[in-house]
Amino acid sequence: MTVCIEVALQTEAFPLIEAFKLKPLSGTHLFPIYENGETKLIVSGVGKAEAGAACAYLAGIHRDEDIYGWLNVGVGGHRSLAIGTPLLVNKIVDEARKAQYFPTFAFDPPCRMEECITIENPDHGYMKSHVYDIEAAGFYAIASKVSPIEMIHVFKVIAENAKHPAKEVTKKEVHSLILNQVDLIQTIINEMRTLIDRIAPEEIPFLDEFIKRWHFTTAETLQLRKLLQRWQLLCADQVLLSQDLLEKKSASGVLMFLKEHLEAIWGVNVQHERSSHFAGQSPR
Repeated sequence: MTVCIEVALQTEAFPLIEAFKLKPLSGTHLFPIYENGETKLIVSGVGKAEAGAACAYLAGIHRDEDIYGWLNVGVGGHRSLAIGTPLLVNKIVDEARKAQYFPTFAFDPPCRMEECITIENPDHGYMKSHVYDIEAAGFYAIASKVSPIEMIHVFKVIAENAKHPAKEVTKKEVHSLILNQVDLIQTIINEMRTLIDRIAPEEIPFLDEFIKRWHFTTAETLQLRKLLQRWQLLCADQVLLSQDLLEKKSASGVLMFLKEHLEAIWGVNVQHERSSHFAGQSPR
């Protein structure tokens, strides 16, 4: 069960290649790709479009393998956070397209969480007190088409702020910032692998029963697999084949029912996480 790591820069890739003992993928490829066992790493180049294209390419050439986890690793900027601060992203805003994405956590995040704004121009001036990058939205938009959203995450290390702008960041500094977070990155990947063990194909609940009872097209079957995997992560203790579900007459009706139920569950979880987060903050 493969976890794919996407980075923009070779300087971000080198510490991970060494730490995880990755080797270049044989053959000629559009992007540099490294792998070892169940870990693959692709270097996309800088930019939202490049990040999305790299994810699509990696998923395409390994379409016969079980790719479940996707992790974007890179550096970002923030108005005031200290250089070297590691964080996971819980909301992504594509500034140009006005699209929003909401990574969902089925494990306890081992570091700070922040909203990330993906921009076109790195000269952003830190207008908002959020993380800024130029890849996350492109990465997430593609990865979310091929894996459950609980298995797609963005990890950033602050490399620039108002006192240390992007133009002052060196390749050596980027390498060092990622190297210092290798253990934390490994922790995140381990959490993802634990989840992967729970959603392995042979363990997808009632998949055969669904396929036998309703007629699913190939595309609908892929959607069904993702939804059942999400169900197993978010609400495995709930009755899946409920009477309301069994009354659905078509595959599309089944998919809509599962989507709506999972979105409702996810909304409750997000509200709980936010309440817990604010409850732990001191009054200003």
